[in-house]
Amino acid sequence: MTDRVLNFCVMISLLAGVASTHAQSSGRDVTNAQPAATLPQSSNSVPKIQFAELDHDFGKVAPGVSVTHTFVFTNTGTKMLEITEVRPSCSCTAAGSYSKRVEPGKTGIIPVIYSASGLSGPVGKNVWVVSTDPAQPSVVLRISAMISRPIDAVPGIAAFGFGPDFQTNETRIIHIQNNLDEPVVLSEPVCTNNAFRAMLQTIKEGKEFELRVSVVPPLPAGSMNSVLTIKTSTPKMPLVEVKLFATVTPALAISPPTIRVSTESLSKALEVPVAIESRSTNSLVLSEPKINVAGPELKLRELQPGRTYQLLLTFPANFRAPTDKRLEVRVNSNYPQAPSISIPVFMPPPIQPRSSS
Repeated sequence: MTDRVLNFCVMISLLAGVASTHAQSSGRDVTNAQPAATLPQSSNSVPKIQFAELDHDFGKVAPGVSVTHTFVFTNTGTKMLEITEVRPSCSCTAAGSYSKRVEPGKTGIIPVIYSASGLSGPVGKNVWVVSTDPAQPSVVLRISAMISRPIDAVPGIAAFGFGPDFQTNETRIIHIQNNLDEPVVLSEPVCTNNAFRAMLQTIKEGKEFELRVSVVPPLPAGSMNSVLTIKTSTPKMPLVEVKLFATVTPALAISPPTIRVSTESLSKALEVPVAIESRSTNSLVLSEPKINVAGPELKLRELQPGRTYQLLLTFPANFRAPTDKRLEVRVNSNYPQAPSISIPVFMPPPIQPRSSS
């Protein structure tokens, strides 16, 4: 019995020593351990652009006047914001000196300058702002205005177009509006081209007027233009101008309209075709082609009855044009507006070789 008790006590002592040794060993490991390395955190720093407004309306602007508006923006991000480009949509809009680098939390400016043209009515322009903001690398700013003259003529152009067979005295109406607070008096319209006729009517005394423009036929084939002027009683706009245009389509289309031949090309016989086409609703009849010099030959052929002809001019080999006359080809037509068709022939003299000295 005594031996069992003794063995039990010895065993308890050994176990206590092992536990103490393990505890001391564990304490030394904890005391001497190095702190764990801190892993680097991912950076989320980015710039961010935010404008106080994206649109601006200048309201009424007189033609020829420049107006400026300054757009304000803030860098609401956490990294430096860079403005890399400011690009207006047209030459009438420009950017002033703008902020190119803006720190986080700071504001920047982009002045936009608009130069009003001579036209009237509403206008709208865009300005693109390019920055280092990854979320919105391009922002569109918009400006608008109402171009308003002291006195408006709408439309500012009276245009007429006629075919080769008939012309009318049709009328174009121009509305004239006084945008000033005080009434104005307009004088009678003046035009230096007698092909146009104008008459001014008062719709509302001192405020609204109506200008009626017409043409006086017959007009010659081709285009013409003129300017109609009206004097006013206000020094803010002493003159109102309206542009006038009229076009009459020729009855005939000639291609080429001028025959050009170099002397060097006449070392052998040369054929030059000329096309004559009717643009009229009436049937075309051509006859009696001729040239005012001896040597070249002419042949007239109808390609499409009443519509298209070919005139073939043949120069003999080594032909030389006289220096004392202008050459031209003529052919008769049944059209009263073009009874005789003339086609100039241009042939420069041969180049003389330089004499050796």
